[in-house]
Amino acid sequence: MACLWVYMRNMDYAWKARYAVRPSDLAPVETRNGEEHDAENTSEDDGLLGEDEAIERSTFKHVARTKEQMQDRLEKIDDDSPEHDALVMATASAMERAGSRCIGLYVTLLIEMFVALAVVENSDVLEKYPLLIAFMPVVSAIAGNTGLQSSNINTRALAVGIWSPRQMSTAIVHELKAGAICGLVMGTTLAAIAGVWRAKESGHAVAGLGFGIVVGLSQFLSVISSVVTGAAAPLLFKLLGRDPTTLAGPMETSIQDTLGYASFVILATYLLPLMPS
Repeated sequence: MACLWVYMRNMDYAWKARYAVRPSDLAPVETRNGEEHDAENTSEDDGLLGEDEAIERSTFKHVARTKEQMQDRLEKIDDDSPEHDALVMATASAMERAGSRCIGLYVTLLIEMFVALAVVENSDVLEKYPLLIAFMPVVSAIAGNTGLQSSNINTRALAVGIWSPRQMSTAIVHELKAGAICGLVMGTTLAAIAGVWRAKESGHAVAGLGFGIVVGLSQFLSVISSVVTGAAAPLLFKLLGRDPTTLAGPMETSIQDTLGYASFVILATYLLPLMPS
């Protein structure tokens, strides 16, 4: 424990040393009336920065620290600004924040009920091949994390202006290229693990091959569906005027679970009976 504490302390010092803002790092910013000031000496009330506003916000001096400062800042920025959503959540009450997040959670609950129904309707397949149950959460977890990666990447890109909601298709394709590679790699890896496991359990190499194909293909399809929904969700909700940070994750998780479990059960239902048990 002592070694861990020393390590974390050193990491904290290294982080502060790397990201601390020094006066030499502060570039001059230009206000709309054409006057130049050092970012260190520019007050929040001076105000009205155009394209260089990002420089102002990048310094610790201009980060709003109190609720009053954040509310004042909120009144000065446009509703379409990525900073607006963050300040709204930072200044809202606990009940308001919980209410906005419960919307996404209820959507997740509603969609996940279809997963429950799919599992119940195909319980005979799971009873015949109980090893499927062991791999279902593995497939879901890997696909869910891949989708959350895409969601977080596009949420950040949306915040800094790399993507706009109107560029949804471009952003999805951009993430899908990397997601397909991740799906192929993880699907192949999991197929090998599942195939060897099933072959040893059944004593038939062909049975192991079929089981591995089902698990690996399910993993690949789940990753693809999660990447598409994860990449699209932040841009879609921003386009609809909703906060992407509270709704994108639940949407990605619920849709990915539904499609992932459905593909798993369907493939198992039609492919595994063709293999020797």
